[in-house]
Amino acid sequence: MRNKPLEMRRTSRQSVPLWRKLPSLLRRRGAPEAAEAPATVAAPEAFWDRLNALLDDCRYGEAIAALKDALRSSPHDPELNDQLHALYTEVGDTVSVLAHGPQWVAAQALDGRGRAALAALKTLQKIDARFELQDADALLPLAKAAVQHGEQALAVQLLQGFDKRFPEHPDLPGVYFLGAQLMSEYGRRHEQATKLLKRLLKRYSGHALAGEMRTYLELLQRVQVR
Repeated sequence: MRNKPLEMRRTSRQSVPLWRKLPSLLRRRGAPEAAEAPATVAAPEAFWDRLNALLDDCRYGEAIAALKDALRSSPHDPELNDQLHALYTEVGDTVSVLAHGPQWVAAQALDGRGRAALAALKTLQKIDARFELQDADALLPLAKAAVQHGEQALAVQLLQGFDKRFPEHPDLPGVYFLGAQLMSEYGRRHEQATKLLKRLLKRYSGHALAGEMRTYLELLQRVQVR
């Protein structure tokens, strides 16, 4: 164990510190406001000060316990998950790094931090090439981030088998739609993508994505006529 404090991200007096954001983050993610919260969240300033003090004293085990306790009420907070991952890495606990990995990646993806989520995924896959994200809520946002950053093959890999693993998930229409787009733009299989979109419009005619699906289908049909 190293004998100097771990260099973790500290709150800045010039910016809004994380502990001031925690109550609003919890409300935004649907936690019951009337429910009794753990002490670390009920007194966030005290919690953050205590965490920094633990890090300054190299009491990493206690810091990890404090972060895990805070994450019970806000499991997808990206900043807290970043801190926990950094601590696990610092103490060389690879088993915990991988066990916490799905939550870490999902937290970034669900918060719209696509680049960070992709980086987290690749970090974990360097440790264990078999690592896969199984969080159904995070797979579509992560696949969209992969497409946005030019990693279409990864997006295809992330979406593969989603319909069989999560047949009732509300993201399923979006997964199918992104799959059709990848089929056309990445796989150059325009005819198959057209057929898939037609099936989707019959099945999800009243879905919020139906308009986008119809527009994309019309574009594909025009391209094929040429």
